Amino acid sequence: MTGICRLCQEEKELLKRSHIIPDFMYKNLYDEKHRYIITTNSDIKNKTNNFELPQSGIHEPNILCKECDNSLLSSFERYFSIFFNSNKIPIEKSPNLISDFDLNGNKFFHCSNADYSKLKLFFLSILWRSSLSNHEFFKEISLGPHEDKIRLMLLNNSPGDVDDYPVMISIVDQAPKSPKDYIGQPTLKKYKGHKIAGFWISSIMFAVVISSHRKPSESLIMSLKPNGEFLLPFVSKSKAWELMLKYSGL
Repeated sequence: MTGICRLCQEEKELLKRSHIIPDFMYKNLYDEKHRYIITTNSDIKNKTNNFELPQSGIHEPNILCKECDNSLLSSFERYFSIFFNSNKIPIEKSPNLISDFDLNGNKFFHCSNADYSKLKLFFLSILWRSSLSNHEFFKEISLGPHEDKIRLMLLNNSPGDVDDYPVMISIVDQAPKSPKDYIGQPTLKKYKGHKIAGFWISSIMFAVVISSHRKPSESLIMSLKPNGEFLLPFVSKSKAWELMLKYSGL
């Protein structure tokens, strides 16, 4: 099908389907038949048992051309896929992680040597595609005028500065029986006059501050920085279950 690509906005042959969330992020979610369960937060709260069992990731048809999907966005995805498996990349490009604890005993990592551009644009690409999607699962994510601003950041490979849509990341404990096989419906909430888009995908949680105003100082402290540094909170098994219940509205 020929149409206008939503990223480059040129008339090209469009892909029959473009994944909103990359396939490799679902690896902990599949059942024995290589399917995974998707349910919305309202389904969980209302106990409707309205489950979907798709064979592959959530996708949207006819929104991206092959060049944008397979070349531009895939370059961000490839970097993310190896970033948390640093044995696959040369040591000089591997992330440096130094563990620490805050005053309340919560574990986190000081991360450095990240590719700021690729890592930030990876998360922004998921946010942007979620805003484009008509799928019920992404119904809360609507970027409004920010949609085109982020589109241009992706198209021009330009991640902006630290306060241009700050991205904050957390990682969930991979211990047995921890909720690492959970994908939460993306949310859009208000915080100090700003919108915060939140995603929970398998063992990765991330949030993006969506605002044109001065960002909260705490978000800038936590977020990815142009020098390749950021703070990565580690969510223990017990706290992950509590957080998951809050996230899903239970």
